[in-house]
Amino acid sequence: MGLSLPNLQELYLGNNQLVGSIPKSISNLSQLTLLDMSYNYFSGSIPDTLGNLRKLERLNLDFNNLTSSRMSFLSSLTNCRSLEILDFSDNILVTGGLVGNFSDSLQRFSASRCNIKGSIPSEFGNLSHLIAINLDDNKLTGMVPTTIGGLKELQSLSLGDNKLEGKIPSELCHLNKLGFLVLTNNKLSGPIPVCLGDLISLRQLLLGSNMFSSSIPSTLTGLHDLLILNLSLNSLSGPLPIDIGKWKAMTRIDFSNNQFSSEIPIGVVDLKELTHFSLSNNRITGSIPDSFEMSLRSLVKEKLPSMLNRVGDTNLLSTSGRKGLAANNICALSILQVALECSVETPYERLDMKQVVTKLEKIKVNLLTDLME
Repeated sequence: MGLSLPNLQELYLGNNQLVGSIPKSISNLSQLTLLDMSYNYFSGSIPDTLGNLRKLERLNLDFNNLTSSRMSFLSSLTNCRSLEILDFSDNILVTGGLVGNFSDSLQRFSASRCNIKGSIPSEFGNLSHLIAINLDDNKLTGMVPTTIGGLKELQSLSLGDNKLEGKIPSELCHLNKLGFLVLTNNKLSGPIPVCLGDLISLRQLLLGSNMFSSSIPSTLTGLHDLLILNLSLNSLSGPLPIDIGKWKAMTRIDFSNNQFSSEIPIGVVDLKELTHFSLSNNRITGSIPDSFEMSLRSLVKEKLPSMLNRVGDTNLLSTSGRKGLAANNICALSILQVALECSVETPYERLDMKQVVTKLEKIKVNLLTDLME
């Protein structure tokens, strides 16, 4: 291929069932700017000669069974001074560590789930155009380099499921465009930096399964656009933020398995988009706020009329199947309506059990009737 197609610029082989090793002759495609071999069954070693592709801009070797002795192919790729995207995640690269002296044209570096060992090179801080660093689920050790704080364009930093130690460097608070910070399941410790509350672009802050101590910085409630917050499985203590309701857009909060000892903040009831809220295995005191229960009931009541068309896709069924699905949906929603009538605020307005049985029997009859027609 490298000899017979000398002018080839882009080669897409992704999402097939190709096997065998990567032909070294690919390195002769001197005009190649894009090489995508992802989602196949390629095995063997990644050629060290890929660095001969001096015009290469994008390289995707994701999801294969490739190896590399001492990660030598990475050193060769430092010769590709136009390289923008490098992805070799989900391979079995078992020896060697990372290098960081790539061209500053690099925008995305993804090497998750590759058994990479060693530390994160401080030279990453020189890659001024990096948008994303994904190094999840490896065997990285050492500290998070402070030099990463100089990557002003960085939007995603994902280092979860490694063996990183030390504190979160305060230099990360300089990343004004950072939207995703994932540091779960490491050995990080110390207090959570107060300055993280300055990262107004954050959408996901995942710090679970570490050894963070002290309390939650009150500044975090200033992250109004935060969607997911995971601080579970740490050693955090003290009160929960009172003004938690400022997280208007939040969908998931996990504070479980810490040492929090305050009451449930009343501001939780203002989180109308919240789908997951966990405080299990803490020292929470007091009672569940009445307004929290009623807020949940009001939300269900509000969403109930629109649930019918979201339970199943009627386009996937035959005419009879669609009819049966519709009948089942109506039945399910009718039962939910009975549940709402059983949970109204004042006891005397709730259904007694005779009324409940009568209503359920009627729902059953209607369902059987609809299915028989």
